[in-house]
Amino acid sequence: MKTNKKIRNNANELYNVCIRKEKLITIKSNCFITEGVSEIVEHEHCSNIIELIFNQYDLIKCEIQYWYIIREKNDFFTIECKDSKGKVLNTISNVIIDFYFDYLHLLLKNKILFLPVEEEFYF
Repeated sequence: MKTNKKIRNNANELYNVCIRKEKLITIKSNCFITEGVSEIVEHEHCSNIIELIFNQYDLIKCEIQYWYIIREKNDFFTIECKDSKGKVLNTISNVIIDFYFDYLHLLLKNKILFLPVEEEFYF
């Protein structure tokens, strides 16, 4: 049985300061990120995570996708997508990422990737 391990470094706790709707930043054709997500990408150098999520977007048929990036061991992460009911829609294991944080939670809807704290501003 898998036990829940304590999350040491949660990126969402540090980047939870988005208090208003801001401009969207184009990543690629019709794909956008919020300024909050842009800050994480810029400061934590994790554009590869964002690219991976957008590459999976069209393959997963779900109105709103909840993405979780979870450190498993050293630089190995599991990237998981769930629906609003918590059903796992996609799991990518053993992804090697040079990422400081142990955990990051993002949401994707209408090709806009945003932080959970930003949800009320965009939808």
